[in-house]
Amino acid sequence: MTAILLVAHGSRDPRAARATGALARAVAAARPELTVRAAYLDHTAPGVGAALGQLAAAGHTAAVVVPLLLTKAYHGRVDLPELLAEVRAAGRIAVRCTAVLGPASAGVEAALIG
Repeated sequence: MTAILLVAHGSRDPRAARATGALARAVAAARPELTVRAAYLDHTAPGVGAALGQLAAAGHTAAVVVPLLLTKAYHGRVDLPELLAEVRAAGRIAVRCTAVLGPASAGVEAALIG
């Protein structure tokens, strides 16, 4: 069983988690045959590792991680790949990761990629 994990940056503002949760529910409604969950890189639980652990504990053998990031800046280049490498090394769930939502390099303001 493959699950979808939407990964957002996270925020101290609870409205951000509510918006991400609403997106996860909308994706789940559009694809009812899939398990869709949300996780966060900072400030909000569950974290990526915990969410993938929960999916594995629920019987999922694989997950597709969808980074809800606008650019391939630090979180997309460093944080998320490191977290996913740890999960892969643990061997509890197979993980594949899609590209970030926005452009990876060309046409991106330098201040956003920093």
